Amino acid sequence: MAVLGLLQWMIPTIPYAFLPGGRTGTAAGQAPADPIPLPPGAPTTVSLAQRLPNTKVQLFALADGPSPARGAQTVPGVLPQVSAPVLRINGRMVFQLWLSIRDPHPPPDQLSLSVYGTAPTVVTDSHLMADADHPVAPESHLDAGDFIPVHTIDTGGSPTIYQFVLSAPPDRTTVGYWCGYTAKPVQILVTTSDNASAATTTYPVYVLRDKDC
Repeated sequence: MAVLGLLQWMIPTIPYAFLPGGRTGTAAGQAPADPIPLPPGAPTTVSLAQRLPNTKVQLFALADGPSPARGAQTVPGVLPQVSAPVLRINGRMVFQLWLSIRDPHPPPDQLSLSVYGTAPTVVTDSHLMADADHPVAPESHLDAGDFIPVHTIDTGGSPTIYQFVLSAPPDRTTVGYWCGYTAKPVQILVTTSDNASAATTTYPVYVLRDKDC
């Protein structure tokens, strides 16, 4: 009996949630617990949509040419209407982030911006754009993943545009790119200067590894 008691003490109870079937309760003979009910009127899903006080955020992938397609964009909480683009090893893809005013009467938001590629992909060749086709100045700190102050957005309707390239350099580790298609999304974070409001958006990207697998 002493040995049995010692074994029972040494073997931890394992929640059924971590076992096949996903039931609640524990594995030590306890009865399954009733699931915790949702409060009345609570949504069954959580909206990911976030918004800034007076700024619209649009992230475009220029996968099929020099101009962004209307369906090849994300806004916070909304996936693009087109299929996720695919990069090969050593591939590059151009993205543009458009920031525009919602309402011309209040003053523009004071914003900061950062861009992240999922390792080992990297963000490079970032520029502030005069328009969708003409770069003005490089933004090297954006390539480094730093927060940068966003240039004041025009209240007349023209968006402030940042362009950058997502690159998929070769990776020698075992976790960089799996054989086949590996999800490597690019992520944008825009915050107000007081950090009271933020908007995030993620563009799905896949990297194809079809050699040395």
